[in-house]
Amino acid sequence: MARGNARGIRNPRKNHADTPKFRKKKTIPVRPVRNLRGQTGTPGHLFKLTSSGLPEKHQRFYLSHLHQTSSMKLSSLSVAIGLVVGIFASQTSPNSVSKLVRRGKSEDHAPFTNTYIMNDKLDYSQGALRINYPNGALAFLFDKSFKDVRRGISTTVVKDSSFQPVLYLNSQDDTCFSKSHYVEPPVSGSHNRVFSIDPRGLRRDSWVFRFIAVWGEEITYRYDRNYWNKGGKFHMEDLRVQERRGRSLYQTLWEYWLSPGKKGAAAFTLSCTANAAQVEMVTLMAMVLARADTCGL
Repeated sequence: MARGNARGIRNPRKNHADTPKFRKKKTIPVRPVRNLRGQTGTPGHLFKLTSSGLPEKHQRFYLSHLHQTSSMKLSSLSVAIGLVVGIFASQTSPNSVSKLVRRGKSEDHAPFTNTYIMNDKLDYSQGALRINYPNGALAFLFDKSFKDVRRGISTTVVKDSSFQPVLYLNSQDDTCFSKSHYVEPPVSGSHNRVFSIDPRGLRRDSWVFRFIAVWGEEITYRYDRNYWNKGGKFHMEDLRVQERRGRSLYQTLWEYWLSPGKKGAAAFTLSCTANAAQVEMVTLMAMVLARADTCGL
C-alpha cells in the first residue's frame, strides 16, 4: 500500500502549477478614461504637462495664488505710502508754529513799483554821482570823500533832487577787507541811522542798516549781495518776519541819458516796494557800488 501510494497517487503538495511560485498572474485590463477635455488615455496621462514641468491644473492654481499674493503686496504698499504722506502732511500743517517767516518768493512780497538807476562806471569828475528815475530825471545825488584813506575816515552825503541834504554819514573804519561802519551824526532831526558791512572773507558781503522810525521803532534792513556781482536782495527784518523789500541788479541798458555805446551802458538798478525806506536803500545801493569800485568784490 505504501508503494502504491508512492507510485500511483500524486501528492497534492507536489503540484507546481498550484504553488505561488509558478501560479500565473491575472492581468486586469485598463479601460480608457476621458479627461476634462474629452481626451482619452490611461489614468497616468489625465493631466497635460506644461513647460514648467507642472500639470496644467496645478499650474493654473499656482498662477491664481501668485496673482492673489501680488495683489496683497501692492495693497500693503499703498497703505504704507498713505501713512507716510499723512505723517508728512501733519508735520507741515498750518497749525505748526514757526518762529521766523520768510517772504522771499515773488508772489509773497508787494510789487516793486519804485526804480532807481545808477551808471555802473563811477565818475566823480562832474561832482556827485547821479541816481536817476527810469525816465532819466534826477532822484538823488551821492557824494563820498575821504579825509584819511589810510585810517578809513570818510564822509558821505546824500541829497535829493533839489540838492538838499537828506543824509550825512561819517566813518572811522572805512577800509577794505574789514568791517566798516557809517554813522549818522547826532544832530537835530536825525534818525540814528547806522550802516555796516561785513566782508566775511571769501564769502559774499553782508550789509545791514538800522534807523529809528518816526513812531520810535528801530527798523533793520539786510542786503545779501550776490557772490559773483554787486546785485542782491533787500530784506526788512523784525522779531517775527523777514520781508523782501527790494533787489538790485547789474544790467545793460540803452537809455539815452546813460550815453550807451554800441554794447549799451552798464547800469546798477534798484527796484523796491512803495513802502520801503527809499532814502536808506538808495544810499546803500550807492555805497555798495562805491565800495566794489574801490575794493572789488
